[in-house]
Amino acid sequence: MEILDKLAPAPTYALDELATEQGHEIIRTPPYHPELQPIETCWAVVKNQILFVVINNGRHNIGISR
Repeated sequence: MEILDKLAPAPTYALDELATEQGHEIIRTPPYHPELQPIETCWAVVKNQILFVVINNGRHNIGISR
């Protein structure tokens, strides 16, 4: 593990330094885990709403009834 740290040290971000100076801590979620990313849930809701509108407008515009 020590060898990996020397080859690829952990990146430092200006935002982390700024947050630390102000007494805050940034907590990062693991990459590639969409279930842990709140924005993914928001996008799912948006996509479902758009699909609902497209399907309903499509039926109305071309006269398909259910």
